[in-house]
This record gives sequence, C-alpha cells and structure tokens, in this order.
Amino acid sequence: MKDALNPPWSQLMWHAATHPGRYRRRNEDAFLLLNFDAQEVRYLGKEGQSHGMHEHFIFAVSDGIGGGVGGHHASQSALKLLVPLVSKMFHQKGLKGEVPFAELLVSFTRHIHESLLCMSRHYQECERMGATLTLGWVHEARLHFAHLGDSRIYLIREGQACRQLTEDHTLAAQRVKEGKMTPQQARRDERAHVLTKSIGIVGRPDEPQLGNATLQPGDSLVFCTDGLSDVPMALERWETTLREFAEAGCRTPKLE
Repeated sequence: MKDALNPPWSQLMWHAATHPGRYRRRNEDAFLLLNFDAQEVRYLGKEGQSHGMHEHFIFAVSDGIGGGVGGHHASQSALKLLVPLVSKMFHQKGLKGEVPFAELLVSFTRHIHESLLCMSRHYQECERMGATLTLGWVHEARLHFAHLGDSRIYLIREGQACRQLTEDHTLAAQRVKEGKMTPQQARRDERAHVLTKSIGIVGRPDEPQLGNATLQPGDSLVFCTDGLSDVPMALERWETTLREFAEAGCRTPKLE
C-alpha cells in the first residue's frame, strides 16, 4: 500500500546551466545529473525528462575552493568521483532490499573527501584544494540529500513559501544560529564565505547534513551554488527569482 503522503508522479523534468559570472575567467562551479538502476549508471544531458517512476536520479552541484586551477579541478573532480561510487556502492548495498540512502550518501562524501586529499598531496597546483558538495538523490517521489558547504537546495511548492532545505556551513550562518547575528547582517558579513564544512582541504572528513523530503506533483527543486544565492536582493524578490528559475527550467529537476 502506497503512503498517502508519497503520491505517484508521472514525469520528472530537469534543466541545468552554469556561468562563471561577471568577474571570473574560470568557472569553479560544476553540476552532475545521473540516472541509474540495477543494470547501469547513465549521464543525463542538461535538459531532459523521464517517466521512469522507479528509477534513481542524482542531481549534484559543487563549488571549488582554493581559486584558480585548484578550485576548478576540485569541483569537477568531486562530481566525477561520484559516478563510480554510485555504481559500486549502490550495487553492493542497494540491491539487497531497502536502499540505505543515508549510509550511502555519507560514504559518497567520505570517499570523495579522501580522494581530493590524495590529489592535493601529489599535485602542487592542487594543494589545499577543496569544494562544497550538495547532492540530491531522487527516487519514487522522495528526495534524500547530503550537503557540505554553502551551496543550496530549495524546494518550491505552489501556494507555499520557498523552503531552503540545506543549512549554510559558514561562520556567519553559525553566528545566526547562535543568535549573535541576524540573517540580514550575515549576508553582508565578511565571514559569509568562510566555510565550516567542505570536502577536501585538510584533516578528517566533515559530517554532512543529511535530510529528506517527500515530493508532490508540481514541486520544483533548485540546486544552486553561492553564485546565485549571494545575489543581493530583498527576500520577497529572492523568492520571486527562485520561482522564475523554476518556471524557466534552469537548474531545476521538476515533478509534474
């Protein structure tokens, strides 16, 4: 018997785009779109749709840390490393019954972290490189996600306010959480881009934020890096902008 809160959906649509912005020559952002099942893992194009309700989808964004070649390489590598991990770990643990989404997502982030550290040790241009990682796994109208850094996932639902599913792992956001700063002050604070969690850099892997959400027909998910979320504007205008992105089909896996 299907859960009444987990309604069937007939079509999933996705659109993706990235841009270096006005001031950078090199784009340090990256995205990944995957579809997989018991037989294989498939890369998805920037735009597409699927009627495969029981298939698995991964949507991910990453923003490089370290500047120059290091930052660009970190975000690209983080997402490329994800593909063989999905294939290997999903087929090891996901076909023996119920899929352990949270366990697999944590394993993905830890393996990627260790791989980036290894690259940093062996290549001088990659020294201390790292990245944010925001990873969403969609299956049967359910989103499961793991998140490290200040990229974001928004859930947009008709008739409701836009909901940020992820937390910003920055010093400024931490002070907001502690009641020492307002969200408005945090946006202008110099610590707004000082990360408290990421992948790569140094040391032991950070624990990702894990979460999930039941998706309804008509919902949209916006995955974005701080290149979009840092655009200065009033809260009301920001919500309007997110909805416009969803309607225009930019970075938005959409359920109908």
